[in-house]
Order: sequence, then C-alpha cells, then structure tokens
Amino acid sequence: MHDILSELPLFAGLAEEPLAELAALGRPRFLADGERLFAEGELGEEVFVVLDGVVRISKRAAVGGERTLATLKTGAMFGEAAIIDQEERSASASAQGPVELLVLPAEPMRDWIIAHPEQGVMVLGRLG
Repeated sequence: MHDILSELPLFAGLAEEPLAELAALGRPRFLADGERLFAEGELGEEVFVVLDGVVRISKRAAVGGERTLATLKTGAMFGEAAIIDQEERSASASAQGPVELLVLPAEPMRDWIIAHPEQGVMVLGRLG
C-alpha cells in the first residue's frame, strides 16, 4: 500500500517512515458491480483510493435520478475533504464493475498529521 500512496499527488514526496505509517492505517474494501460505497448526504469519515476498477461519482438530479460527475479509475483518490472536516458527502459513489479500494479512516489520518507536523503541513497545503 505504501507504493500506491507515494504515487498519489497528495502524498508524493513524503518521507519514507511517515508514509509507511500512513499506509498502515489503510484497509482494503471490495465492492460488487453497482454496489454503493456512500450516498450523498452521509457523513464523510474516510478517504478512498481506487486500487482496481472504476468508481462512479454522482449527484442527485433536480428532475430525479442521478447525473454522473466523474468516473474514477485505478490510482484515483477521493473523499479527501474528510481529512479536514466531517461534513456530509456532496455526492454519491458506487462501483461500475468489481472494485478494490484502499480505505483510509479520517480520524487516524488527522492524528497522523499531528504526529508528523512537517509531513502533515505538506498534505494539508495540497488539500487547500
């Protein structure tokens, strides 16, 4: 997981040891085709990295149904706002085909930022 995180713009250039600690916070999650990861309006408490597959990000349409905002493929990261705040999700996420994710819980990530202030400032700066 460490190698995957080091390739993401948010974590690129972080020192080896803190990055390994961050990667250790993650856990895998698998979704079946069409399975919803989270719904618009739910509390955001996790950050996700697509390890394999495609995730559809969508928003409720005014007339009914949903409109696709983005299609995220292997290597994409989403839900980063959960690191800063625990706001409601502004969109929904669901699997298009089978999906493997890396799930990083936001609260331990915030603790990691406090424990590694130099690295944390770099990550927070990239979020802003």
